Amino acid sequence: MSGKSPESSRVNDTSAGAPTKPVAVTSPLLVLGIDPEGGQTLNHFKKVLSAHQAVLEADSTRASVRWLKPNLAFFLRHGSAGIGLLEEFVAKFGHRYFILLDAKFSEIENSLRGSLTFAFETLGVHGVTINPFLGEGSIRLALETCARARGAQGRVHVLCRTSESSSGALASLQQNWRTLVSTVAEQARVVASGQASLENLGGVVVGAAHRDILLSSELHASGLSVLAPGLGAQGAAFSIVKECVTQGPREILFPMSRGIFAGGANAPTQSAALLTEALTHFGHLPPFATLP
Repeated sequence: MSGKSPESSRVNDTSAGAPTKPVAVTSPLLVLGIDPEGGQTLNHFKKVLSAHQAVLEADSTRASVRWLKPNLAFFLRHGSAGIGLLEEFVAKFGHRYFILLDAKFSEIENSLRGSLTFAFETLGVHGVTINPFLGEGSIRLALETCARARGAQGRVHVLCRTSESSSGALASLQQNWRTLVSTVAEQARVVASGQASLENLGGVVVGAAHRDILLSSELHASGLSVLAPGLGAQGAAFSIVKECVTQGPREILFPMSRGIFAGGANAPTQSAALLTEALTHFGHLPPFATLP
């Protein structure tokens, strides 16, 4: 690959048809995870990805969903062809949806710069997930790069407390979630430097099953955006959505993939019906085009 195609360059255009800043809301938002488990062959992967896209192209979906979360690993499985499909996906949907690349980057500084350049410049996404293992410097670099590339549209969600974690000697990495929350919040404040438009730039990933954290005073006070995977097929109860309306973080995004697409096993009509059912738990959302 050698940079962006003319189509993908439109993702970066915030003046003509591109999505505007996601508003800080008091009601949680549904995120559609794009995790096409396309088996061993590229042709089957393409068919599964097309089934995902068929749901996204429905008018009812565009009016109700604002964020997409493609998982980089599923595309990497198919090498350069898979990355090409990811580029095409972002170019096609990046002007209608905000796109969060679920990559969980964790690298030393010069390597991380390469990963972030791939995400924000080559692909043109609006946000990324990262791993905090390499410390404050990597978190700061991701936030700074995202702020320069996407401004108010940008998000960096740092892994904090997920549904899959060690129960052995390394369990303390996620049990120490309060330190992670305060550290990410501090780094986000430094990078935002008082700019109100960047108030949602920094975020953490907290599994939807961790009700105690999602409704905690520490997370609420941090002002961080929260990505909370795990609803539906992964076991978290939809009741947490309603609780977060009044007690949760300022901005909370609930990704769903398996419960709607089933990795691509569901027909588009079946996925669309499941999406409609899921959205009943999120209350009324205005059409995407009306966002300020």
